[in-house]
Amino acid sequence: MKCLRPNRAAGVLRRDVSYVLVGGLGGIGREIALWMAERGAQHIILVNRSGLTNESSRYIVEELKGQGVHVYVRAIDIADSGQMAKVTTELAAAAPPII
Repeated sequence: MKCLRPNRAAGVLRRDVSYVLVGGLGGIGREIALWMAERGAQHIILVNRSGLTNESSRYIVEELKGQGVHVYVRAIDIADSGQMAKVTTELAAAAPPII
């Protein structure tokens, strides 16, 4: 019986859309963002409540930018529909569509 394995090749994520990571500047979020960049993501939106307030957050953004990724960081509370609407409208003009 043949064992199926997921495709681990680079380039499996689309380059023409934006991906959103909520909590994307925490430990797991940083690793996921790097994983996404390695697989072709070119537009990553990182959303959390504190923005770029600590050194590790700033470092990961610079690391992603160094790989050619367009990084958008927004410090908001995603439970606040007003904040979400504002950010969604703002990013619609600045980034490719979110999938």
